[in-house]
Amino acid sequence: MSATDGSRKESGTPENPAGKVFTIPPSQPFLPTLAKAMLSGALAEGFDPLEHPFALADSLVFLPTRRAARGFGVALLDAAREITGSPSIALPRIATLGDPDEAEFLASLSSRSDISGSSLQGPEPVDLLQRKLVLARLTQHWAKSLTPALRERYGGEEIILPASAADALWLAEDLARLMDQVETEEVDWSAIRDVLPAEHAEWWQLTLAFLNIVMEAWPGHLEELGLVNPARHRSVLADLRIRTLQENPPKGLVIAAGTTGSIPSTSRLLAAISRLPNGAVVLPGLDTSLATDVIRQLQESEERSRESVISTHAQFGMCRLLKTLRIRHEEVAALAPAEPVEAIRETAIHAALLPADQSASWTESRAGLDENELAEAFEQVAFLEAANERQEALAIALALREAVEDPAHSAALVTPDRDLARRVSAELERFGIEIDDSAGQPISITPLARFLRNMIRSADDGADPVAMAAFVKDALLFDGEERQACELLELALLRFAAQKPVAGNWAGSLRAAREQVEKSRHAPGPLRRLAAPDWERISILARRIDDALQPLCALWTGSGEVLPEAFCQALLEAVAACTADAQGNSNAFAGAGGEELEALLQTVAGQEVTDFAFPASQMAAVFDALVAPLRTRRAGRSHPRLHIYGALEARLQHHDLMILGGLNEGTWPSTASNDPFLNRPMRSALSLPLPERRIGLAAHDFSQLSGAPRLIYSRAKRVGGSPAVASRWLQRLVTYLGDAQSTALRARGENYLAYARLIDATDGPPKPARRTSFAPPVEARPRSLSITEIETWIRDPYAIHAKHVLELHSLPPLIPLSDAAQRGTVYHDIVAGFILDWQGPLGEEQRDAALARLNDLAGKRLEAEPLPAEIAASWKQRFGQIATSFMDWEISRHHTLSQSHCETDVEANTEIAGTGFRLRGRADRIDIHNDGTITVIDYKTGARPSNKEGRTLSPQLALEGALAARGAFEGIPAGEIASLLHVRLREGSAFRIDDITSRQDLSAADLAEKAYGELAEYIAAFAKPETPYVSQRAPVPNQGYPGDYDHLARVREWSIGAEEGGESE
Repeated sequence: MSATDGSRKESGTPENPAGKVFTIPPSQPFLPTLAKAMLSGALAEGFDPLEHPFALADSLVFLPTRRAARGFGVALLDAAREITGSPSIALPRIATLGDPDEAEFLASLSSRSDISGSSLQGPEPVDLLQRKLVLARLTQHWAKSLTPALRERYGGEEIILPASAADALWLAEDLARLMDQVETEEVDWSAIRDVLPAEHAEWWQLTLAFLNIVMEAWPGHLEELGLVNPARHRSVLADLRIRTLQENPPKGLVIAAGTTGSIPSTSRLLAAISRLPNGAVVLPGLDTSLATDVIRQLQESEERSRESVISTHAQFGMCRLLKTLRIRHEEVAALAPAEPVEAIRETAIHAALLPADQSASWTESRAGLDENELAEAFEQVAFLEAANERQEALAIALALREAVEDPAHSAALVTPDRDLARRVSAELERFGIEIDDSAGQPISITPLARFLRNMIRSADDGADPVAMAAFVKDALLFDGEERQACELLELALLRFAAQKPVAGNWAGSLRAAREQVEKSRHAPGPLRRLAAPDWERISILARRIDDALQPLCALWTGSGEVLPEAFCQALLEAVAACTADAQGNSNAFAGAGGEELEALLQTVAGQEVTDFAFPASQMAAVFDALVAPLRTRRAGRSHPRLHIYGALEARLQHHDLMILGGLNEGTWPSTASNDPFLNRPMRSALSLPLPERRIGLAAHDFSQLSGAPRLIYSRAKRVGGSPAVASRWLQRLVTYLGDAQSTALRARGENYLAYARLIDATDGPPKPARRTSFAPPVEARPRSLSITEIETWIRDPYAIHAKHVLELHSLPPLIPLSDAAQRGTVYHDIVAGFILDWQGPLGEEQRDAALARLNDLAGKRLEAEPLPAEIAASWKQRFGQIATSFMDWEISRHHTLSQSHCETDVEANTEIAGTGFRLRGRADRIDIHNDGTITVIDYKTGARPSNKEGRTLSPQLALEGALAARGAFEGIPAGEIASLLHVRLREGSAFRIDDITSRQDLSAADLAEKAYGELAEYIAAFAKPETPYVSQRAPVPNQGYPGDYDHLARVREWSIGAEEGGESE
């Protein structure tokens, strides 16, 4: 019977609070219903705030969260307007109980309430950050105290030891969580020492020694400071509230509403309120139809026994609370009973969530429900089962967008999956809707946190060049003219320079890079074109970076050990310098998460010496560990009728449409994680709740949220590319409803999926992407190419278009994928140096001297190359094997040569067959024989090109022969081509001399002329405006890496597969 019907139960007594405990079913909006009940006097006899307005002002209402407290104030005003026509009322005092979610509980403890007007005495709670740092120090010192012998003794056991300062910080979080659990459950720490049954592993003694940190060292530290843990402070505060309420109760009502009382201190407070003459407790979503045997099972079964699954039931916490309140289940009155149709939906959901061993009752329960009435009850419910996360997010965004078409309606997505929340928020932006995730976003992913992380890494001598490039190009770094120089600094110092910049001496590293650019013929064009003023501008930027990073770099040059306060102070100074404008002002902390980050750094910097030292190389990891717990709300204007909640934030909230997203096992409910310190039997012996308790709380959230007027259940079949399993609650509900009803749910969900598929669909059947090609005007086409670019022109004409028409040049990679090109250049220089250096005959008599000379040149060349010592040693050893084979070949033919020319350039203005098209380039080696004939040699350190490719698609050697025959190389007269050779500078049997004319009818001279003629024809074809530059016309088969312009040509869009070829060879 409803308490709003006027037939109230008799008021309870201190021993029996019957008539003072109520519930609001899931189908009714909790806060508005509570507000109406309070104003109507339904919660207590003789309480009529409409007749006695000050009675309301003298009342006290406890709600679980600040969000609920704010919402209840609004609900009271709305109810007053509805009942009296005027929103003018004196509001009661609204306080927060704290929430079953630990994080929000602890956050609420920083401010202490004086609920009765008298002072609440008691020790203050310790600062959470201070606790984390001190626990990390204690953990670190304990790990260092373990002797090598003890470590070896337990080497085969799973012992948790911090390997770094960051590990110690993470472990401190786990320790703090254990402390809060123990103190929340009000367990005596000394009981841990008694948990030593024989069946436990011997290493428990070591774990116990570690836990002495929280049993002895930490309590002693708190006692010195006169502080307590936040969980202990909460319990003390609850007891003080109880005493105050009993000794000096308010004149008006005292109401506790919206909590399941799963924490002992909260349940004691609820019990005390229920026994007050003017007290009332309002529970959220108690299943009043629950069978007596199920109630008994939930109240009396031992959660911590092996049948621990009982605590996963949605009503587990509620039934245990009723036992604490000493009230029978049937004595709880519903403030606003559900309508008949709503009651059917609630009955079905409650039945589906019964304990597993009660599933046998489904048949009887289901048979008692009329099929038509059941269909009506679930008419506004849909089950959206998307193929993947993207489709799920888009379908949810469409459902939210549809919901706000009605200006009187509101909607919310509820999900513990923050990735899904971010996806939905991003999809809504296509409709011009901004929506804020009430759970916030991790500060670690904000632009400022990324900038700080990259700045820390850039102060490391062994820094990752990707992090350094991200730091240099970050929008937060400087402004004005310095910003314009950042790209050139990245190109000169991070991409082209052989050695990456030295932390704290970027300016010196830049000077070395400039010298390298001026000497190198391989430097990128943008660097070669830099004038002296440009280099000076870049130098100014490098010097300013050196000055800005100096506080962090100084930590590297100190004792080698860094304290958190020194690290955070250096970070504050460095970020201020790196983000200062021309006037020296910095607003680095003005963006998302900036306020929280600045407060964190200033708090740590202001700590007294914590004796928690760590190597400077761990600074980035320590920063991540410190920042990880922080979250921030996105700045900007959020839609007033659309919301994204986490499961915690959604409690007691009501909207016309609720979407429960991410309903997969492991997400909602989350996987019950084991304690890193105490196993299940140990937790049971200590009377600590098992991890499954949180699944029960989540099940209650699911049940409550399922009462919304319109409801969408949503999940993705695949998450992260792997199959996902539907939430156990969905599986049970679908099974309970049966095929007909579940098919209808899915059909309604399919409507949103169909919209999601259509929104990005194109008209007509999909058209395959066409191979990229462009036909620029003839006057814009290149009229000169290097000899090596001819193969590119043949195989991938689009690359020539991009480079010479669009003038787009590929950047050297930040992290070179291979050193083959550099090694090839070095080997070329060594053999060329020997050929030019050696004078006189070269036969067997001179072998040893010549070989020694060749190896000596190799050593000097490798010393001059800026290489790590281990790579230089490896290359020297490999070239030693090549040198022997090369010398054998050189001796075998040296007597036939009259001259050898190395690295010889093509004469300027060398045209091809009068076309006006000029070739430029350089031949590795051209030998003139005693009979005047010519051999053209190209050194190769790889297997390509093959002889077949050399005759067709890779005509570099043949074209060099044609030019040599015409006397087009500087200082070399024309002559007949005797041979065209690829000399493979490779170790052992891989050293080969490949004559590309071998086993062919054509002579070397004929092959050279054939290549020359084909090039002339190719030039003539591209002189026609209709000839396009096609992407990957004849790609290299099985090439394991993409071309420089493949991404620009969108090769992956139109190619069938990685090995798809164009024209054959």
